[in-house]
Parts: sequence; structure tokens; C-alpha cells
Amino acid sequence: MVDLGCYIRNLFIFPPSVRRIFSDLVMEKIERAIAEAESLQGCEIRFVVEGGLPLRYLRRKDPAKDRADDLFAQLRIWNTERNNGILFYLVLSEKAFHLVPDRGAGRVLNDEDWSALSLHLEKEFQTNSYESAVLNGISLLTELLRPHFPEPVQRGELSNAPLIC
Repeated sequence: MVDLGCYIRNLFIFPPSVRRIFSDLVMEKIERAIAEAESLQGCEIRFVVEGGLPLRYLRRKDPAKDRADDLFAQLRIWNTERNNGILFYLVLSEKAFHLVPDRGAGRVLNDEDWSALSLHLEKEFQTNSYESAVLNGISLLTELLRPHFPEPVQRGELSNAPLIC
């Protein structure tokens, strides 16, 4: 059973609230950071932010992860030629994020890599440092991926533009 606070958090984060945190300027910085990351290593990154989870997810055991997995499929991040797409998903109402890698990226990073990245991001998200958390997260992800995917992305199959759902 989901507590009432969870429903309230997810019902009352409106798109203007998300836009206040992720202004056009911040979104442009994120897009440039993704383009730079893809010029330094061979994985494609897609950033998606959502104010609150759709209500149908709230009864699930891990609603933010389930939503990230669904967005990974809906946005066809899995459909890159080299299986090298990564979804960087953030849901503000829960201060939760998930990195969903496709097979190629998922098999080269170990649990310690993902845990170190997650720990760093969690600290910044808990202090509402969303912009720096996302930009630093893209940078850290790039450094983790570079040894395994040294060739830069040649033709972007995924949009670098961040998406607000």
C-alpha cells in the first residue's frame, strides 16, 4: 500500500515547477554536456526528467525504476546499432534517479562503478543540487565509459536534447 504522502508528492509537482528547476539555460547546458560526452566516448546518453510519477506506477514495488525501464523502451534507447544507449532518468517528486544501460554499456560497467556513480548523485540530489548533479553525473559516466568505448559516437542515433515528461 502506498502512503498518502507519496500520492501528494507525485500529484502536486506541476510542469512549471520542473521548468523552474530545469530552465531553458539548464537544459542547454545538459544538451551540450551530452554532446561533449559523446565526443569523448562511444555511448549515447539520453536525459529525461519528470516532476512526478504517473499514478499507475505508485503501487509498484520500485515505481521510479519501473518508470525508467518503460521510458527506456518507449524512447527506443535500446535501438542503437551498437546497443550503447543509456537512459539517465530523474523524478523530482521522489528525488530518485535511475541509469538504464543497454546491453553494450551494461555489460562493461560493474556493480562498483554503478554504485560509486549512484552514491555521488544521491548526495547532490538530496541537497536539491539538480543541475550540478546531472552535469557531474554525465561527466562521471563519461569517465567510467571511456576506457570501454574509446571511439566517440560517430552519428548520434539518440537526441542529445534533454526531455521533460
